[in-house]
Amino acid sequence: MKSLVEATSTRTSSCSELESKVRGIWESQKAEIERAQNEFHLEDEARLREGQKPLRSRIDVNQTRLGAINSEIRGLDQTLENLKRQRDRTRAEIGAVKAELAKSGASLASCPQSRPTSGTQALCQRYNGLVTAYDALVEQNNGAVSRRNTLAVEHNRLVAVINDFLEDLNWAR
Repeated sequence: MKSLVEATSTRTSSCSELESKVRGIWESQKAEIERAQNEFHLEDEARLREGQKPLRSRIDVNQTRLGAINSEIRGLDQTLENLKRQRDRTRAEIGAVKAELAKSGASLASCPQSRPTSGTQALCQRYNGLVTAYDALVEQNNGAVSRRNTLAVEHNRLVAVINDFLEDLNWAR
């Protein structure tokens, strides 16, 4: 710009002509600077986006896994609710059998001595079947709780990893 202005000053005939030429040079240089700045910003943003691709990819992979974990946790929560209802029903049936035994004058302690044809024996067998079913429900529940706890740990780990990646991504801007 300096050399353009210096070259103009020796070839001008009037101050207004000189002022007009200097303004023209100034405006053209200003436009060139703005164009160069815009080009720099576009190139810089493209470079940043390119540099962020690996982080974005890792975030996407972890978020996909997190979605799968959340879905499995929701499924386990439903399973646990169903198991709770089944346990509650089975516990109520066990209570009803105990009440019937008590009403008949028998107790669980008398079950081994009862005769095979007696009503007490049938109640004892029903009781034992219900206890076995209840124990199986408890075992299923424990397995589901264990799996849910494992998923919760993985969920929390993934959230921390994603947050770290997001922080790195924000610093890369």
